[in-house]
Parts: sequence; C-alpha cells; structure tokens
Amino acid sequence: MKTKLVTNHNDWEGLYIDGELITEGHSISLLDFARATGIDLEQVAVSTEWLGETVGNLPKSFSKIPSKHIVA
Repeated sequence: MKTKLVTNHNDWEGLYIDGELITEGHSISLLDFARATGIDLEQVAVSTEWLGETVGNLPKSFSKIPSKHIVA
C-alpha cells in the first residue's frame, strides 16, 4: 500500500492511498489515518488534571496509567 500525505504546510492536508484521495481537510487526525489504513486504533482519553498537572508526560507503558484517570 502506497500512502502519501499531501500538505501545503499551512492549513490543508490530503491523504492518498494507492493514488486515490481518501480524506482531506484542515488536518488529518491519527485516528482518521489509522482507520483509512486498516489499523485498529482505540482512542483512550485521560483526565487533564492527571496528564497536565500530575505527570506532564505519558508513561512508557500504557499499564502505568492509573485506570481511575481514564475517562473514555
């Protein structure tokens, strides 16, 4: 599968797979990219307080994220 991200480095992007435009817009999310390329990606949200105020960065292992801070 040949995948290309076309961008003007400003405010527009287009995702092509095997030469065909799959999606375009002001930005293409990682979730959109994963779905378009057949990758099963689960989006998990954590509380802003934990990530922003308590730790600042994500841990190397997902298992280190306390389940009480997973919000979705």
